[in-house]
Amino acid sequence: MSADLLSFPDTSVSSMSKFHETIVDVDRFLLQAKPTNKSRFGCQVDGVFLQFCHVPVGDGLRLSIWAELGYLPFSVASHLRRRMLIGILLAAQKLPNVKFGVDKEHQIIVTSEYNVHSIQPPVFIFAPLISFLQEAMPFIKLVGECL
Repeated sequence: MSADLLSFPDTSVSSMSKFHETIVDVDRFLLQAKPTNKSRFGCQVDGVFLQFCHVPVGDGLRLSIWAELGYLPFSVASHLRRRMLIGILLAAQKLPNVKFGVDKEHQIIVTSEYNVHSIQPPVFIFAPLISFLQEAMPFIKLVGECL
């Protein structure tokens, strides 16, 4: 009887290796979407709080837009949701301007930067915001469905 308790079938070893893959699969996304500075202002669009900040780059400025979407599931029970989110992050890597990634705390972040001529009041972020939303929103909605 004790031999039965201590012996593990091959399927448990296979499931342990899948669990290990689940833990390390997010490493390729780390720091790819790191927000640059603290937000100076923000707004909410379709339930997503977007943050904005002007970042000096050389002689010019860039407008950084980012949002924290939620945490990547880490439990064995949420393995399928995690796999779907990893698939969404892989697909989003092909986007030309918007970057999706995961920070060290496994929080999913979307970010993008746009060249601007000078620090502008919030009213003038409309064009970069529309560009960001057109590119990112389909993926943001997919991520939202999986969280």
